[in-house]
Amino acid sequence: MHSTGLAAQKRIIMIMGVQRSGTTALFHLMTEDPDLDGYHKDDPQLNDDRYLLRPEPEIRDVLQSARGPVLLKPISETMVRSLEDVCAEYSAHQLDIVWLYRDPVNVVYSWHQKDWIT
Repeated sequence: MHSTGLAAQKRIIMIMGVQRSGTTALFHLMTEDPDLDGYHKDDPQLNDDRYLLRPEPEIRDVLQSARGPVLLKPISETMVRSLEDVCAEYSAHQLDIVWLYRDPVNVVYSWHQKDWIT
């Protein structure tokens, strides 16, 4: 999804998807780009203790102070709101969402390997 607007907008890339779908691997790969400023799910500047993004007005200064595009990896966002809500909240920015999908059978198997389920 991509919102349009002024050239002064901050470019934000959010990596989202079901846990164990490869979001962390993609995040780490993308943060090797020195032009991106990456903020992982456990960064308290941007996320609360439930790994949810803080409201955009609360993190706007952090986003704007980044030297380049911002890479975010919120973990639980879509458990409490829709992608449309996320897009609306970040509509003042140039937002791109990368949604990773993994075969659900493989996700469940990965959960089992982590002893998250029996």
